[in-house]
Amino acid sequence: MTTAPVEALDLDEPGVLEEDDENLSALAVNGRHASLWTLTELLHRIVVGRLAARLVEEGDLPVSGGLFVPESFGWMCSKINVGRKDNGRNGERLSMPVRLEWSEPLAVLTENTELVWSTLSMGHDESGVCKVVLDDVGFEDQVEKDEFGVPVFASVVTEPERVLRQRLTVIAEEGEMARWELRSLMAPRVRLMLRRAHFGVSHEVCAFQGMPDRLLLDEVALESVITDFLYGVEGRIGKLDAIVEKILTPESMRRVDPLRYVNRAVRRDAAEAIRQRVGDPRIGRRIRDVARDLDLRDVESVVAAVRDLYPKDKVSTDRVAAALSVQPDPMSGCLSMTRSDGFDSDFVDEDSDGSDGWLSGGF
Repeated sequence: MTTAPVEALDLDEPGVLEEDDENLSALAVNGRHASLWTLTELLHRIVVGRLAARLVEEGDLPVSGGLFVPESFGWMCSKINVGRKDNGRNGERLSMPVRLEWSEPLAVLTENTELVWSTLSMGHDESGVCKVVLDDVGFEDQVEKDEFGVPVFASVVTEPERVLRQRLTVIAEEGEMARWELRSLMAPRVRLMLRRAHFGVSHEVCAFQGMPDRLLLDEVALESVITDFLYGVEGRIGKLDAIVEKILTPESMRRVDPLRYVNRAVRRDAAEAIRQRVGDPRIGRRIRDVARDLDLRDVESVVAAVRDLYPKDKVSTDRVAAALSVQPDPMSGCLSMTRSDGFDSDFVDEDSDGSDGWLSGGF
C-alpha cells in the first residue's frame, strides 16, 4: 500500500489545530505532538525502507510467506523533562515518541511467531511481545495495537515470493521518497540556521579583528554552503543526511526527543559548516578568546597559552595561525546591527536545548 507524502505542519505550538485539517484533529484526539508525529512517520519510512531494500538486494525470499512491518515508534508520556513540548493547548499532556527496538524490525515470515520489542526512550524501560500469525485465506493484513500505538497482534496474508518482492520494493522506494520529503521539510529551517550561524561567526571574527562588522562570505558562497549541507557533494553525504543517519539509531532518542536532537545537531553543524568554508578551525573561537583575553597576537604565544589552558585540544601552530587570520570576504556585504529576526551573534550554543527551534517556525 502506497503511503501518502507527509506534508509540513506549520505550528506555533503543538496544540494549535486547524479545524478543517482532519489529520491534525485526529492527532489531537490521540494526544500526540503533531510535529513530532510528522517527523517520526518519515523516520519510520526511512528505517523500514532501508531494511526492505536490503532484503530485495539479497534476494533470499521464501517461496511464500507473510510480511509484517512493525511500528518504529510508540507513543508514551515522557518520564524525562521535555520542557513545554508535551503541554497541549488545553492543558492536557501530550504523548511523546519512543523508539522501538524489535527482534525483527521488518519480518518476512513462513510460520506464526512472536516478535519482541523494547524501548529505552524518554526515560522508559519497557518491553513487550507482538504475536504474528499467517493468514492463508485472507485478503488484507490486520494489526491490533495497544494504547501506546505498539502492535500486540497481527494477522498477515500469506503471499507468493513475487508479491513479497513487489511489496518490499515499494517500501524501499517509499523510504527513499521519505528522505527527500524530510530534506524538503527541514530545508527552510536549515537555511535559516546557516544564515544565523554565518551572522554569528562573522560578528565574532570581526569583533576579534577590531574591524566593522562584515559577513565572512558573499551570497554565492553562502548558497554553496547551504547546498552542500542539504545535499552533500560527490563522494560525501550532506551534513543533514549525516544527522538523519544518527537519529535513525535507537540510541539517539534515549535522552531527547527527535525534534530536539535534530535542532541541536543542525545548530551545531551549521556553525561548523561556516567555519570550514572560511578555513576557521573547529576551536577557532576558543583560540581567539584566549588571544583576546590575554592580549596576545603572535602565533607562538597563543599556541603556548591554548596548550596550557586546554591541553586536550592538542592545538597546532597551523590551527592557531588559521584562527587568528580569518578575515571577511572583501566582496561580502556589511553586517547590519539591526536585525528583524531577533537572533544574536552568540546563538550557536552546543549546550542549548533549542527548544524554540523547529516549533517556532513550523516544522
